[in-house]
Amino acid sequence: MRILFKNETIISKEKITKTDKYAKVHRIKLTDVLKTIMCLTIIICSFILLKRGEYDAIIYIGFAIWGVRDTYKRFNIVSKSGKLIYEFYDDFFEVKTKDIILKVDYEVIKKVITEQDVYYIILEKCGLFLDKDNFTIGEKDEILDFLKGKAITVN
Repeated sequence: MRILFKNETIISKEKITKTDKYAKVHRIKLTDVLKTIMCLTIIICSFILLKRGEYDAIIYIGFAIWGVRDTYKRFNIVSKSGKLIYEFYDDFFEVKTKDIILKVDYEVIKKVITEQDVYYIILEKCGLFLDKDNFTIGEKDEILDFLKGKAITVN
């Protein structure tokens, strides 16, 4: 198994924030929207019960708020500092930190967004980022052609 591309990316709070912003749009599903509507309905009905003196409704409000929070909770494999090492192979790529090795199939990539210094890779449940100028194997412009060959939308 030969490494086609290798990249070492420095983690920053700005990159994590932008990744979350981009990934949020691709992460929302119909079930998430329906769950949110149901939780909001429970909250409204619980407030009506509170007005009538049914103080047990506070429990329902708490569970409904927890349900909304749980629906849109972020999934990040990265910490707030350190380095990510990406190794791209023919059928998958790996993301490595000092604690985690994550194997990612190309089929779960929804979109690649290019900005001035960073590529944002949007997956089904989260997002990743690559510094353009930190490729130790392969070139920064070749990675986009490689990902397009894997039928991934590059923006």
